[in-house]
Amino acid sequence: MKKALLILALTSIVSATFAQKANIQTASNHLRHGELKEAKSAIDKATINASSKGMAKTWKIRADVYYKIGTAKNASIKALSPNAFEEAFEAFKTLKEVDAKKMYTSEVTPGIANCARNFYNKGEAAYNDSSYASAIKYFDLCAAAKAANGLKSKPKAYYPPVHWAALAAEKMKNYDLAEKNYREMIAADYAKLDMFKNLIDIYKKGKDDQEGYEKVLAEARVAFPDDLNLMLVETDVLLNKGDKEGAKRNLDAAIAKDPENEKLYYFIATTVYEPQGDLENAEANYLKALELKPDYVDAAYNAGVMYYNVAADILKKANDITDNTKYNAEKEKAQVKFKKAVEYLAKVEVLAGEDMAVVKEELKPTLINTLRSLKNAYVRLNDPVKMKLVKAKLTALGIS
Repeated sequence: MKKALLILALTSIVSATFAQKANIQTASNHLRHGELKEAKSAIDKATINASSKGMAKTWKIRADVYYKIGTAKNASIKALSPNAFEEAFEAFKTLKEVDAKKMYTSEVTPGIANCARNFYNKGEAAYNDSSYASAIKYFDLCAAAKAANGLKSKPKAYYPPVHWAALAAEKMKNYDLAEKNYREMIAADYAKLDMFKNLIDIYKKGKDDQEGYEKVLAEARVAFPDDLNLMLVETDVLLNKGDKEGAKRNLDAAIAKDPENEKLYYFIATTVYEPQGDLENAEANYLKALELKPDYVDAAYNAGVMYYNVAADILKKANDITDNTKYNAEKEKAQVKFKKAVEYLAKVEVLAGEDMAVVKEELKPTLINTLRSLKNAYVRLNDPVKMKLVKAKLTALGIS
């Protein structure tokens, strides 16, 4: 009786094994004929059965079936598995684990690579559609697929989806996730400078964390001491702290690195020398900016306004002087500064053009302020002819 039961049990096991093998073959046959619904049904049964789920062929066919579903153009076929590429990826990973005889080694890597490419495309589409949570999901899957193919040691191949996931996280204001990704890429030396700059922006504009912002900036400056943009960002921090000397050191280093950059001379004039009342060095740097860029309106305007304000301040203080000789001496000093102001402001007037009807819109506010200052300067310099010409230009611009 026991022998009969044992034979019956063995017969049942063998029958079940043959049944599952039959499911695998059935799935293979349906797959070969493009019958994906039937292939899916058969392979789903095989992959949950104890007697066949350890077979490499089971997972190879499952991976192929689900990948085909994912790439199908027919909507009803795609609907068989909304997460077909994820299922295919998991099947390829399992195949890699159970394929002891290495029968399918040559097919696993390209199969996973195909899944990675489709995850990336889905992530990109979701990002462009502003579906950022979905974008992060697919970019993460893409990175996981690349890692499964051993690409983590190759930053240029592995990290693009990690970067896109960080950008999507920023869009969602998930700054912690974005920072995690940026930190990972910095550690891997992938586009390290750009990742530092993105991280700096997170603290400055996203988290609004000044202390964290300065710490990350300091890290970046240590890693990239010669980067011009980082120098200027740090200079801004130093200026906000009132550290004019530190700012000057940075700007001097920046100018030494990029001596043909007119903006650097303008920046050091406006942020360091002019606020310190060092008109000589301020003017020298404005002149250098204009030498490098003769049509640099802002440099000419700022130099003119600088001297105009100094002249106006001298006159204001002179009004309290009762001694005529001293008053006239101060008035003469103011006249010299007004002449300097006119020299630069007239340059702005020329750069803007003689025909007020065709002045560029972006230049109009600067030109109007320039003409107003020129009108007042000509009054102070007792030059009614030029004052009337300037007044006419203001009228042409609709300013009384």
